[in-house]
Order: sequence, then structure tokens, then C-alpha cells
Amino acid sequence: RVFKAGWMMKRGNNIKSWRRRFFILYDNKIEYFEDPSSDRPTGTITLDTCSITPIRNREKISKPCMELLFQKRSWYFFAETARENAAWFSAIKNRILTLSYIHRCQHSQVLPSRALIAFLNSFKPATATIAQPLRIEDEGSFSIDSVSVLAQMLADPSQPATAISSLAIINCGLDDVGVDVLADAVARNTVLTALDFSDNPVMSPASAKSLTKVIASRRAVVEELVLDGSGIGDDGASTLAEALPNARSLRWLSVARCSLTAKGLRPIAQAVASVEKPPPKLERLTIDGNDQLGDDGAAELAAMVKSCRVLQQLDAHSIGLTDQGATTLADAIRANAKRMSIVRLFVARNPALTTEGAQALVRVAQAASNLQQLSVLDHHVGTDEIVVSALLNSYGFPTST
Repeated sequence: RVFKAGWMMKRGNNIKSWRRRFFILYDNKIEYFEDPSSDRPTGTITLDTCSITPIRNREKISKPCMELLFQKRSWYFFAETARENAAWFSAIKNRILTLSYIHRCQHSQVLPSRALIAFLNSFKPATATIAQPLRIEDEGSFSIDSVSVLAQMLADPSQPATAISSLAIINCGLDDVGVDVLADAVARNTVLTALDFSDNPVMSPASAKSLTKVIASRRAVVEELVLDGSGIGDDGASTLAEALPNARSLRWLSVARCSLTAKGLRPIAQAVASVEKPPPKLERLTIDGNDQLGDDGAAELAAMVKSCRVLQQLDAHSIGLTDQGATTLADAIRANAKRMSIVRLFVARNPALTTEGAQALVRVAQAASNLQQLSVLDHHVGTDEIVVSALLNSYGFPTST
């Protein structure tokens, strides 16, 4: 496969004069020609054992150029424009990084990540500055070699794959060590806006501690942090809560299915309630699937609702809510009806919630001036679901969950 082709000026160690050559970059080598119509290359550089240094001014060289080191020899290159210079550097760096990653995995006798290799191979110099999403899912074990290369891509601004707009590593056995390495890199990254480490149950509270470096970073711009199905538990939730007051860019925190109880929810709810105006910017909190929260968890949410001024969406499906908890939450909404910031409230799929509790929420929600979406309906509401549906419709709330 040809990754890039075009003209550059070239100078070696032995011959100090600059020569214009036509270069072709393949998967694992560079060939250069005196003329693009030539059948045979003037020279070939194998990239497996190469390294490259960034474009910069060098002693006794009039133009900024890159240096390619190969078999203890140095070549210097520059293209006709600064834009082409950057494109060539990124393309060559991409191939060297990819080959190095493959060799490291072979040495460690582990399989490289299919998604990571595909991402690297999809690189195009023309769009190198456009951030792209990277999703790695169901790959069994995400090796330390994969973690190291990905961290290098995220942390080094000279890497061609730095422009990752969102990173998802889902159900890949990502552990605390991997999270810590990646968190160090993301904390220095100024492009990545979303992190999703869902369904990696071996992640413990230590992972939450590592991720506080991202939340509180002055450089990172991560707006979404999703840890659904991880093993952070109550201790990890408490650790994350400590960092929330210092969050500069975080807008959505999701800790669904993390085995949280009211003990772990309390510090998060208190941190959210303490924010009166952005920054911090946390606008959405997702706690779905933590069915041990129950009515004690509802009490913590109620305390948060009474005073929160920034949070706009609360996702609390399947948290073990009963009519008692729904009433407690309804009372909190009533107490803060005119000033509550929450626009979307979702509390469906709670089997113990009956029509009584659902009606209490619907009736009081009508008085909340900002609330636009309320979801309490599902097949567990009971035979009087039509009553709840009619109330939702009469107050202008959609009835879909």
C-alpha cells in the first residue's frame, strides 16, 4: 500500500549537497527516485529499524527539516512547503510507530489490538489534523504493549495519531495498571474529549484514583467519562467525588452498574450539589443499574436535588427505587421547584415502583419550571399505568422511556 508520494529534498551524511527526489512511502519502507517515471528506485530505506526526529531548524541547514536515522546513518529531508513537511513527517512517524508496535507484540508473544492497528493503518496525511474516534471492544486482553503504544500516541504531540477525538476500551480486560498509564497520557492531551472504559470489571478503586488526574488536569479537555460495569465500587466513587470540585471540562460522569450503594453515591451527590455555577461544568450524572442504591440512595439524590444549580440530566434507571424513595425525591423537587437545574430526569425500570410513587413524581414535576423530560413508565408500573401516562401527557411530558 502507498501511504504517500511526492517530491522532497534529500541530504545524506556523506554527500552534503541537497538533491531533489521523488519519494514513495509504503507500509514498511521508503523508496526514492530521480524521476517518478523511473522503474527502479535510486535508494530504499527500510523503516523497521528507523527512527525520526521532529521538523526543526538544524545547524548549517537553511530550512526546517526532519532527520531519519537508519543503520547509524542520517538523512535530512524537507518538502516544498511547511504543510507538506508536516504531512511527510506524520506519515513516516505513523509507519515507524505501527511497525514498532507489531514487533513489540511479537517479542512479547501477544496479539496486537485489531482496532488499534486498523486505526493506525487508516491514517491519511491529508486529514492528519482531524481528530477521529478510536473504539476498541471485545478484544479479550488489552496488553501492556497496546497500552504503552496508545499512551505514546496520546501523550506525544508529534505523533500522527494524537488526534483521537474519543477513546473507548470496552470489555477488553483493562486493568488498574493500564488505566494509570493511559490516565497520565490523557492528562497531557489537549484533543481527546471522551473516555469510555465500560465493562472492564478488573478495574478497582485504584483506577478511579488514576482517573482523578484526568478530571483535575489543567490541560485535558475530557468532557465525558464513562466507567459503566467497572469494579470501582463505593470507594472508587468517593475518590472520583473528591476530584469533581476541581473538574475543568467534565460534563458527563457515568458510573452505571458499578455496584454502588448509598455510601458511594453520597460524596458524588454532595460534590454535585456544592457546585453553584460553572466551572465545573458537570451537567449529566448516570447511575443506572446500581440496584443496591434503593431508597437510601434516593435520599442522597433528594438532598442533591434540593440544592443543585448546574446538573441538567439525572439517569437513575434500575436503582431499586420504591414508592418511599420516589416520594422522598418528589418532596425534594417540590422544595426546589423554581430553582432546580435538572431538565431531564429518568427513573424508569424500577420494579418496586408502583403507580402511587410514579404519580407522586409526575404531579410534583409539573411544578418544576425547568423540567422538560420525565421518565417513570415501564411495564412494572402496574395496571394503572394509563393513569400515569395521562398525567404525563397532561403536563406536557413525553411518555417514552
